[in-house]
This record gives sequence, structure tokens and C-alpha cells, in this order.
Amino acid sequence: MALGAYFLELNGFDYLVTRFVQEMENIVVWVADNVIDKNLLQQMLYPDLTMTIALGGKRGRMDTYFDAFEQGRAQWYHTPQATFSAKFKQHVVDEIRYLALGVTSEYHSQTKQIDRLWPVKRVALLPRYAITAEQAGRESSSDEPYYLFELGRPLTLQQLVKKMPHRPIKNTMKLTTLNKLEGV
Repeated sequence: MALGAYFLELNGFDYLVTRFVQEMENIVVWVADNVIDKNLLQQMLYPDLTMTIALGGKRGRMDTYFDAFEQGRAQWYHTPQATFSAKFKQHVVDEIRYLALGVTSEYHSQTKQIDRLWPVKRVALLPRYAITAEQAGRESSSDEPYYLFELGRPLTLQQLVKKMPHRPIKNTMKLTTLNKLEGV
């Protein structure tokens, strides 16, 4: 708080220092009283951060898992923490607001396409064995850590994103914003 007031003064906003201190004192009290959740105060660089990533292969998975994505009813997506960490820093997962999930293309079976955006309600880091068959398409006894994304109702893109790479999955992983994805 003191550093913020100091920077205001350094940058010629000394007339705002008193109000800034009063407002920040109120916020500190509200956080202490649990009126404001301290998680709401985390820095967010992109309010519409979107990660593109492909669905895994169908081999060994329940058809109902893939049907849910095709019909816009899916509620879960999972990916290994190691796969995510190979591309992005850990803190990024908390900022992802949408998943743009690639499904096998209607036009070219060797590529994926994106036709929907799935809002991310919440993300949990779990051992793979804690993720159910309903959530992943099959059960596993592995203790490898996975991110499990809880998904909201999808938004349909006006224009398909075509020719997403098929494999490896890390090549399908990109970060963008909702605005940029709409312009593709």
C-alpha cells in the first residue's frame, strides 16, 4: 500500500494519495473479514485467455466421452501436468478462461478443427486415478498429476478454425485471446 502511494506521488498524482490509502485500507479490512475473497485480488493479465488444445485419441475411451464434445454437453477436459508444463509456466493455468478444443476435422481427417469455445469454470490438479471415466473417457490407476478443467456451456464459433495439427498434442497447445481467435 505504501509503495503504491509512493508511486502515485512520484508520478504526479499526489492529489490521489489520500483517497488511495483510504480505499486500500477498506479493502484490507474487507479481505480480513472475508467480505472479499483474497483470490479476487490476484493479477490477471488476460481476462479472455484461451488455450487451444486437441482432444486425445478415441482408442480405449468410451464413445459417450466424445459424443458429449460433439453434442456440446461435455463438462470436463483433462491433460497431464507434464504436457502443460512443457509449454507454459504453471501460473498460466489459473488464468485460462476458455478452452478451444480441437476435434477431428470434417474436411481433413489428418487434422483437427475448432468449432466451439468452452468456458473454464474451475481447474484442479489431481492424480489421474482421481479422474473418473465420465470425466476422461476411461479410468486409470496412474498417480501422474493431471489438470482437470471443469467446463461451462460452449460458445459456437461463427467460423471454424481449420487445419489444427493432429499430433503430438503439445503442438496443438497455443495461448491466444478470445478476440484474436474470433478474427481467425
